[in-house]
Amino acid sequence: MPVFMPYLWLGVVLCAAIAEAIGKRMIALWMIPGGVVASVLAFVRLPVWAQILAFIVVSTVCCFLFFRLMTLRNGKRAGSGGTEDLIGKTGDVIEKIDNLAGCGLVSVGGEEWAARSVEYDGIIEEGSSVSIVAVEGVRLICRPA
Repeated sequence: MPVFMPYLWLGVVLCAAIAEAIGKRMIALWMIPGGVVASVLAFVRLPVWAQILAFIVVSTVCCFLFFRLMTLRNGKRAGSGGTEDLIGKTGDVIEKIDNLAGCGLVSVGGEEWAARSVEYDGIIEEGSSVSIVAVEGVRLICRPA
């Protein structure tokens, strides 16, 4: 095993830290722990393939944990499509909802959505407030608030 390998891995750590400090976009953050682990393995004279494997595994795990932590920190559920979050919110009718005519628009959080009433032949006039009770595809199911 080459004697310079521990220093090569420390160089990877240093380059990742410099890239992180310059870029400030979290593009190399997870390579730092991977490089440290690979460097320790090189100091104890494990084979190069084991160092590379450890670097890849540790960096990948750190990347996954970092993004998972950021998702939880931002208060978003992983895998949330976003439409489920609309249920229970209140919106404003910007075009009369008429199920029989097949029309209706609602504004929720600054976004416009196609909408229909909970009642089969329901009509909700423009300017009314509605509560979203369900989402079917890209259409909100509403009832007067």
